[in-house]
Amino acid sequence: MKKDFSKVMDSLVQIKALLLQVAVYGSHGSRCVIILASDPPGLLDSLDELRKYCQKRDLAFPLLINRHFVESSLDSYPLEFLDIVSGKYQNLFCQEDLLQNLVFDKTDLRLQMEREIKGKWLLTRLSVLEQSPKPKVLAATLQLSIRAILPVLKGICYLADRPIPQETDQLIAQAEQVCQTELGLLNTWLQARTAVRQNIQSYLDILQALMLHIENLNT
Repeated sequence: MKKDFSKVMDSLVQIKALLLQVAVYGSHGSRCVIILASDPPGLLDSLDELRKYCQKRDLAFPLLINRHFVESSLDSYPLEFLDIVSGKYQNLFCQEDLLQNLVFDKTDLRLQMEREIKGKWLLTRLSVLEQSPKPKVLAATLQLSIRAILPVLKGICYLADRPIPQETDQLIAQAEQVCQTELGLLNTWLQARTAVRQNIQSYLDILQALMLHIENLNT
């Protein structure tokens, strides 16, 4: 069984009449976005088959949004949409391609990037302070946080008018060039099975350096 969304349309029969676009994106099409014309009554009850599809293949649940959200949220959530369109999305279904001509305001993008990095700095530090310092737990905390900031690294590349690489190691390398900040350890930590508190402190230092870079951007 393929662990991807190639057969996901079979699980969307109950909401098919409202579908505008279903697209996969990211490395090897590992993520999915579903855009509806509008949310029907009882939407949550109509998604059982989709939930089973994702659980069976160990996939992240798709981003499920509607036309109004796309058209009204570019100022609030530009990073999420940049993450999709820079992931070279491919349509599995398309009545109307709402992602094709999205335009991002650089000021909105920078502000969300700043919020995301500061939020991850606060939450990562709090999480480690609350947890027992078990090496596997610390490694999982690091990896969860690093994956969450990858869209910010895409934003850094975008604001610098640089290409946005598809592969994580290349994305990190590109952001490192732009920021002039050593980010190579992010790759190491993403593969590590264990970590120590010094790794967390080093990661927090990287987040602070990214904060400073973003705060000083002219948009």
